[in-house]
Amino acid sequence: MSFSAHAVFRCVDEKGITHYGDTMPPQCAKKEVAEINQSGALVRKIDAQLTPEQIKVREAEKIKRGENLRLVVDQKQRDLALLGTYGSEREFTASRNRDVAQLDGRVATLQGRVTELDTRVQKFAAEMEFYKAGQSKTSKAAKVREAPPQLVNDLARAQNDRTTVDTEIAQTEAEKKSVIARYDEEKARWMRLKQGLAVGTVLDVEGNIMITPNGDRKPPPAPVAATADVAATKAAPTVGSTKTPTKK
Repeated sequence: MSFSAHAVFRCVDEKGITHYGDTMPPQCAKKEVAEINQSGALVRKIDAQLTPEQIKVREAEKIKRGENLRLVVDQKQRDLALLGTYGSEREFTASRNRDVAQLDGRVATLQGRVTELDTRVQKFAAEMEFYKAGQSKTSKAAKVREAPPQLVNDLARAQNDRTTVDTEIAQTEAEKKSVIARYDEEKARWMRLKQGLAVGTVLDVEGNIMITPNGDRKPPPAPVAATADVAATKAAPTVGSTKTPTKK
């Protein structure tokens, strides 16, 4: 390492004593050092040598900051797309209603399929009961006929199709709820951006700022429930403390 000519080096040791030297003082070997020119102005700072533990901490912080910045970049892309897609709250409502209407139409079609399948299941089930009960037009001495394999297969297929349609209806209803929740979330985000929230700001599930656009992670806000309880306690009258005025 080379140093400027006529430079003075300064550092403070563990005891708070300041050391100076034209060359690096031995006491400054593992300390932050300030290099000062002849006018007394700071030329540069030389960082202290890090311990292995400090190096690990710094590397972990570097990795975490990189993750934060990736989250910020992803959020910024979504924010810009959101601002570019919607110009007013009414546009959110119109877009949501269109998507919901499509899902409602799909459910209506599936419900029609349910009615059709129920009719088929009832028909095949009635025919199966005919064979199970031995209700044949043949004489009583005749052997009860087994249900035809085709009938057995038709009933099983209709019942399976009915179950499949029920599953599709449930999935479509779940998708509808998801679509509505997504629009509500995007609308809330859009409104905060319009109110001044910086593009790329990452929020937590409570809506508090978690990561700023420059990648700094903010600590969660302190809980206020305890403070509110204390205030309520102070405001509440103490039992037995009310004095009854005496009559004169």
